[in-house]
Amino acid sequence: MLKMKPSLSEWFLCVGYKEERDLTGRPKGRLGALQLITRDRQVFWVGTGFSAFQRKRLWELRKSLPSKWVKIRFQDYTQDRKVPRMLRFVQISTHVD
Repeated sequence: MLKMKPSLSEWFLCVGYKEERDLTGRPKGRLGALQLITRDRQVFWVGTGFSAFQRKRLWELRKSLPSKWVKIRFQDYTQDRKVPRMLRFVQISTHVD
């Protein structure tokens, strides 16, 4: 028997970012997470799904990230704030078709 969990994907607008930090709190010079916003203006973060290369490259481009569109895959929405839960990064784009 194979357990299948439903998966949704959607585009959200990036409004910020934060740097990855080590266990002692020192900056690592790589992307830690992207701050995204829903249509209802609810803010949330995505910090999983990035490769090491993507983290480094996106940190170099960090000033251009706000206003980009980010596609994430997630399980469902939270009941209280209606933001995605169990999410991971898929891709980033300058526009959404």
